[in-house]
Amino acid sequence: MLFRSNDTANFTTQYLLTTGYGAGGSSVSPGSGWYNSGASVGISTTPASGYSFSSWTGSGSGSYSGSSPSPSITMNAPITELANFVLIPDTTPPTVLISSPTSGQTFTTSPVTVSGTATDPGSPSSGVSLVQVQVNSTSGTWQTVSGTTTWNTSVALSSGANTIYVRSQDGAGNYSSIASVNVTYTPDTQGPAIIVNSPVSGATVTSTSLTVSGTASDSGRGNNGVSSVTVNGVTASNDTASGANTAYWAATITLNVTLPPPQTIVITVVANDT
Repeated sequence: MLFRSNDTANFTTQYLLTTGYGAGGSSVSPGSGWYNSGASVGISTTPASGYSFSSWTGSGSGSYSGSSPSPSITMNAPITELANFVLIPDTTPPTVLISSPTSGQTFTTSPVTVSGTATDPGSPSSGVSLVQVQVNSTSGTWQTVSGTTTWNTSVALSSGANTIYVRSQDGAGNYSSIASVNVTYTPDTQGPAIIVNSPVSGATVTSTSLTVSGTASDSGRGNNGVSSVTVNGVTASNDTASGANTAYWAATITLNVTLPPPQTIVITVVANDT
């Protein structure tokens, strides 16, 4: 057996560095690996969008625990380093816009439809969570509308001048500035105008069955349209019209003859608007 007295073996002690990151992290450097005892190793990390670095949690001799984002550690033993993150708060308020009605509009009917849009700018953005509306006050109860980024609702107006107020809120609880629009409500107190074309007043008829026809219009009397026409309580055909348009109505009625002819009979035509 042959021995060489000058043969030697050299060994270097190495320790395992284990790195990682918690919720809100995107990457950590370096990755887990083996390092020589006493080696100085710089560590760093990158947060995910919407998060910021908060601290390192380290364990093992030479490890680091603290808020420095890029510390150095000394590999005196096996070390574990975990990067921690916090969610960046949304401090940017949302916005809100009233698309309809426009300022200065006058209405003859109530309630009216209010609609618009809302956004939540800034980064991070928690998104628009709700939109609320109130009429003639901002200190009462806010009514939550339908929709968020595109919204609409129906509100009742008081006779005269009205101010409609709208605000939005994001997911972080921030409220927008209050948007407002001024409108006027003038109730329609005039009924539609009615004209009887046939028969003419004073006409003589020989049959108890009589067709009565004419026109009805709300033009210049609120422009809210014609919703119905009746003749002696009988619903006429073609008895509706929208806005300032004209309804060309007709109805066949049976005359109530109670006396020997000739007898004067009154025909009553009634028109309603919307």
